[in-house]
Amino acid sequence: EIDLGEPKKIAGLRLLASQDPAGRTVHVISIDGLEVVTLDGETAGRDLLVVALASPVTGQVVRVTTTISPSWVAWYEIEIDLVP
Repeated sequence: EIDLGEPKKIAGLRLLASQDPAGRTVHVISIDGLEVVTLDGETAGRDLLVVALASPVTGQVVRVTTTISPSWVAWYEIEIDLVP
């Protein structure tokens, strides 16, 4: 979970996975408690998951919840793309 400190316009995210073993994962991304996207697919360590939102979402708290994974859940890096 990342708290941006104040509401911002969010255009997308980039998540760098730390995962071993590889396999199917499901990640639910929410902004201020509202689910905005679900990622469902095969992932492995160092995979970069790129999320471009159809339209920017204004919010303060971004949460990534993993509901299915063959391994412990961790991220090397999470970047949030803001609208200037």
